[in-house]
Order: sequence, then structure tokens, then C-alpha cells
Amino acid sequence: LELIARLAQGKLSALETHLEAANLQMKRSEQLAALKTLDLRAQAQVMPQGWQLQLTQLMVDGDNQARALVNVLSKNDQQTEIAADVDLLKLERLTPWLAYVDAPPVVHQVLSRATGQVTAMQLRLSKQAEALTYVLHAQLQQAGLTPVGDQTGFAQLSGELTATENDGRFEPASGGIVLHLPHAMETPVRFDQLGGEVTWQREAEGWRVQMPSFTWAAATTQ
Repeated sequence: LELIARLAQGKLSALETHLEAANLQMKRSEQLAALKTLDLRAQAQVMPQGWQLQLTQLMVDGDNQARALVNVLSKNDQQTEIAADVDLLKLERLTPWLAYVDAPPVVHQVLSRATGQVTAMQLRLSKQAEALTYVLHAQLQQAGLTPVGDQTGFAQLSGELTATENDGRFEPASGGIVLHLPHAMETPVRFDQLGGEVTWQREAEGWRVQMPSFTWAAATTQ
């Protein structure tokens, strides 16, 4: 571990970190997170009313998993704003470690099954008292949810995702998807082509999901 601290007027103004580790393992409930090598480089800088974190390298077993720039602004005790720009986030190797982050169980259940990678992600989040608002935009590449037991899963999905706390939209890129429907079919169903969009909106009685324009071509129709 290497730390370089910078002081301004007797106060910490910036911190550079280089962490190297090997043969790490952590287990929470039945979730095991393990890696052979870790090489992390990051810089943190104190900003007016907050701080900035730049993650330049997160090498896991020789493969870079994430690059990101995060700004956190605390306007007062009740309001916090986060702006995150993520160039790269590979889900499969990182999500097991998120089991140690404080979050609702349903979030951990979904993240533990996530695969693929996220690029060009922009997240703008604001929390004021109990109210949470956010705007998210990201590109998904070969994303999926690994099926567990009789839970539905999917794989090889790519496209553009836009979402807020009240609505969202997903537009698939060229390519297809593999659906795992263990409660209905013994083998996965493959679609070679997807087109159109899926939208969702929060309403008083719940969520309304629509597919105003959606097309697909199953592999068996070629």
C-alpha cells in the first residue's frame, strides 16, 4: 500500500493511493468474493463542500475492471449530491464484493447475478432528507442476469439505458438475447435480433411497462 497525502494550510487537500494485494477472499452468508491479484490506483481531492474521487485503475487478476470519476457534494446535513462518470465497469468480477455494501437484500440478490459490462455511464443523484432523485444513462454490453433456481435470467443483451426514479427507457443494440425461463422451458431461448424499445413509468398503482415498438427474430426462424 502506497499513500501520498497533500496538505494545504494544515489540512488534507488530496490523497493518492496505490494498493496491491494477492489471494483475497471474503465471505458473507453464501456469497464468496475472491481474487488472485489486485492493483488499484486512485486519487481523492477535497473540494468545496465535498470531495472528488478518480479511479484510474482497478486491475483484478490482470484485467482492468473499472475507470470512474465521482464527485460528492454535501450542501447541508440533509442534502447530498453525487455525480458519477464511469468509463468502464465490468460487472461479473466486481459484483460479489458489493455484498459487503449496505443495501437492501433485493439489491444484493440482483447484483450477485449480474454479468457483462457498463460503459459511458453518467449518474446524477440527489438525496434530500428521505427524497431520492436520479438520472442515469449508460451503455450495456453483453449484459445479463445469471439464472438461479427457478428465477428468470438472460444473457448477451446490449443496448442503451436511460432511467430516473420515475421512468426509464431501454433500446437494444443490434444483436440478440438469450432468455432463461426455468419455470416454463427446460432449455434457453435464443433471439438473434432485437429491435425497438421498452419503456416504464411509475404510476399510483405501480409500474407501467410498454413496448411501443418492439421486434425480434428467434434463432429457429433463420
